[in-house]
Amino acid sequence: MTKYINPSHIWDTRLGELEIASGDLSETLSLGSHASYIIFKDRSGKICAKNGETGVIEFSGMGAATVIQDAIDALAGGGGGGIIHIKAGTYLIESEINLSCPGCVIEGVETWVESPSNKGTILKAGDGVADGNILRISGFLSGARYIAIDGTGVSNVTGIYIDAQDGHVNRVAVKGCKVGIWLWGSMNKWITNSWIEWNSYHIRSQGVNWVWILNNIFAAGTYAIHFNGGQHAWIMNNKFESGSRFFGTGGSISDFIFAGNQFYSVTDVVYRFDNNASHIRLLNEIVDGGGQTEYYLQTLSGVTITDGKVVNCSFRNMKSGVFNELGGKFEKWGNYGYVTENSGTATISAGSTSVTVSHGLADTPSEVLVTPIGDPGSRFWVANVTSTSFDIVVATAPTADIDFYWRAEL
Repeated sequence: MTKYINPSHIWDTRLGELEIASGDLSETLSLGSHASYIIFKDRSGKICAKNGETGVIEFSGMGAATVIQDAIDALAGGGGGGIIHIKAGTYLIESEINLSCPGCVIEGVETWVESPSNKGTILKAGDGVADGNILRISGFLSGARYIAIDGTGVSNVTGIYIDAQDGHVNRVAVKGCKVGIWLWGSMNKWITNSWIEWNSYHIRSQGVNWVWILNNIFAAGTYAIHFNGGQHAWIMNNKFESGSRFFGTGGSISDFIFAGNQFYSVTDVVYRFDNNASHIRLLNEIVDGGGQTEYYLQTLSGVTITDGKVVNCSFRNMKSGVFNELGGKFEKWGNYGYVTENSGTATISAGSTSVTVSHGLADTPSEVLVTPIGDPGSRFWVANVTSTSFDIVVATAPTADIDFYWRAEL
C-alpha cells in the first residue's frame, strides 16, 4: 500500500539510494515490471538501461541523459510505444532528454511514497541544460509520470517542455526552474495531480488549444499559470499557496473554464487579464487572501471582456478588494463575500426630508430603485449614491413617517 506524506519530503533524496524495499512498496515495484527499459545505477555508479523483456543491459555509461536517450531512441526505432522506468535515485542531467518516441512514457518511482530506503526518482539539472530543458516531451501521445524534476541552481532552465500533440504529465513534481512546465504549439495537453513549486513560472503556454490543468498543487513562484493566447482550457480543482499570481495572459484567450480552485495568501492578484478574453467562466472558487491578496480579479485598461462570468465563489481576508476592473467587466452573482444585489426598507421620519441607506453592496450600485409604501405627499428621488450608501429624498418634509422599499444592484 502506498502512503502519501508531506510534500516537503519530496526532495529528500540522497545520491546512491537505489534499492527499493518490499512490503509497502509492492504497488510501486509493479510499475517497473511492465517496462520496455529499466534505468538504474549499478554499484559503481554507472547508469544502465536494461531491456525489460530480455533482461540484457543494452546501454550504459556515466551520463544519465545519454543512457536514457539511447533507450528512448531504441523504442522509437522499433516503431514507438513502451515505458521507460527509472528506478529511485537522483540522476544528474547534463543534456536534454527528448521523449520523441510516439506513445512512450517515462516513469519513475513516485517521490511521495514513504519508506526509509526509497525517496523516489529525481532528475537533477546540471549546468549542461542551462538555458534549455531537462525533459522534452515531443512524441505524439507521450508523457511522464511519478518523476521529480529539480532545476535548482541552474540558470534559465525549463523543467518539462511539452510540444507533443496529446502530451501529458501526471503525478510529477517540478521545482527550482525558470519555467516548471512549458506548453508549446500543437493541441491537447494534460497536467494532472502534480506538485509544482519555487519556479518563476510554474506553467507557461504558448498558443496551445485544448489544455487540461487538473488537481495540482502550486506553491511560491511569480506566476502559477501564464497563457500567451489559446482556446479551450479547463483549469480545475487546483490549489495555489503563497505565490505572487495564479493566472495571467500575454495574448487573447477564449473559452476558458476555471472551477473549484483554491487560493491562499496570494501576494498580488489571483487573476490578471492583460489582454482581451471571451467566454470565460470562474466558478465555485475559494479565496482566502490572508490580508495579502490585493484582488481576486483584475482587468487592465483597454482590455475587452466578452461573456465573462464569476459565479458561486467565496472571498475573505482580501487586502484591497475583490475586483479591480480597469478594463472590461465580468458578470457576477451568487458570490460569498461580494454582494452584488440587496434590498430592504427605509423610513423618512416626520419633519425630515431624507434618509441615508447603507446598501451593503461590494461597490457603487449601478441601479437603485425605491418605492414608497403609501402616499409620500411630494416628489421623491435618490441622491448621493456611493460605494457604501445612498439617500432617499422627498421634496417636502412629511407630517408622519414615510416608509420606502428599496433595491440596489451593481
